[in-house]
Amino acid sequence: MCLRRTWTVAAVVHDDRGRVLLVRHNKYGRWMCPGGHVDPDELPHDTALREVQEETGLRVRLLPNAERRELGDERARVLPTPFCVLEEQVASGNAYIDLVYRCQATDDTAPRPDGVETAEVRWFTADEIAAWQGEETFENIRRIALCSVRLFLAQTGGGR
Repeated sequence: MCLRRTWTVAAVVHDDRGRVLLVRHNKYGRWMCPGGHVDPDELPHDTALREVQEETGLRVRLLPNAERRELGDERARVLPTPFCVLEEQVASGNAYIDLVYRCQATDDTAPRPDGVETAEVRWFTADEIAAWQGEETFENIRRIALCSVRLFLAQTGGGR
């Protein structure tokens, strides 16, 4: 069977303390990272920034990954590198190629759900996410969030 693949993004958003922002998605009824489909002619990292703002009202900046800027030149620029890339089976014969980016909120604005795709928006600590078992989220989202928190805290010296 040939899969129909669609390009999507997800954003693991941190606050200054290292908490992770998740949205309760209306379609799935679970806590998930903000994200969505990459529009035609849109760069994936721009999609991540747009989706976070649409779904939560927050402005964020991308956190650096393993970009090698020196590899670009006047014809080819190096784009922000995703934290990871997943192929997610979503329905019979369909898959998402999900580029996951790490982000940080740029101010203290309170997040809010969009009321269309997201029913709730909330900051979670690593301990809260680690304690989840079962239906709160998908296991890959739990693992990605926890890994990103560990990396964020290591890079920032433990948050503020």
